[in-house]
Order: sequence, then structure tokens, then C-alpha cells
Amino acid sequence: MAHMDAPNRECYSVTGNYRTRVWVAFLEWPRPGETAGELVQRLHMKYQADYAQPTFDIEVSRYQDGTPKYALVRLRTLDVEEV
Repeated sequence: MAHMDAPNRECYSVTGNYRTRVWVAFLEWPRPGETAGELVQRLHMKYQADYAQPTFDIEVSRYQDGTPKYALVRLRTLDVEEV
């Protein structure tokens, strides 16, 4: 599997003439020894310029020895645009 630098799925909620980006999901490979909190902090720094007030939900897949394999990350935003 290749590293995905950009989110690969976007969902929108449309209300009247406004569209809100609800969340995107992507895979991220944790750095060796990186905690979930450190991963969230790194992702926040990486995406805060592109998304309004990003928050993250993370599910970590691990090898049998407990080493992180990858993390499925859901990024929720408050981006609103007129359509």
C-alpha cells in the first residue's frame, strides 16, 4: 500500500444554498514510536490550512505484535461554501 498524502473521500451536507464538508477519510502510517495524540497533532498541522477547524477520529490497525500497521483517519471540518 502506498502512503496517501491527501484525503481520498469527501462527503458533503447540503442545506439550502450552502454546502458543508463533513468528513474525509484517508490512511496514514504512524511514525515509529508515535502515539495517537502525536499523530493527531501532526495531522492537524498538516491540514489546518486546508480545512476549517479540523478534528480527527482515528482507528489504528496493528500487527500481531502490537506494532501499528496503518491508521484510518476521519477528518471532520466546518468548511462552508455557497453553492
